[in-house]
Amino acid sequence: MMDLELNQWLIGISLALAVIGTIPYTIDTLKGKTKPNRISWFLWSVVPLIGFGASVDAGTETSTLVRLLITGLLPLFVFLATFMTPHGYWKLGKFDYLCGFFSIIALIIWLVAERPILAIFAAATADAFAFVPTIKKAWNHPKTETLSLYIISIISWGFLFFTIETWNIENTAFPLYLFFGSLLMVWIIVGRRKHTQSD
Repeated sequence: MMDLELNQWLIGISLALAVIGTIPYTIDTLKGKTKPNRISWFLWSVVPLIGFGASVDAGTETSTLVRLLITGLLPLFVFLATFMTPHGYWKLGKFDYLCGFFSIIALIIWLVAERPILAIFAAATADAFAFVPTIKKAWNHPKTETLSLYIISIISWGFLFFTIETWNIENTAFPLYLFFGSLLMVWIIVGRRKHTQSD
């Protein structure tokens, strides 16, 4: 069992990194340099908060609960920032709304799910559908994203993994999904920027 004080330090570092990563992304949004997809960022706020509620019911460890809560609150700053500048958001299309629709369906499944594990997977599925429009945007327009956010997110989740004492679905499903989602975004942004520069 990990020392309690060390565990708290790692959680603190993870949370601090999450905040640090959001700051430049929000600033870039206000400048119009980064153009967040509003559907993604709105649902990225809602879904982790639902995952938080489901995880509470499932008896998930405190470290994961706190991280999910912060993961739900921070996107609100980015989402609100898109309304503060006329160039701080990505124009939505039918594909974006379709992904948002399926994400909401997954949220409804969470609302009616009686099993906590099913609710966690439903929340993760909803988050994934919200993720698709941003992945598509990053693939086609990699310069509309702030790379540092996703790099810091990978490191932040990496610290949190050291605090997980029981490796089961309840404790690891959502964190692992978010970790690999950030990893995917880094790969796409870096790769596509190199590709567009070579054209």
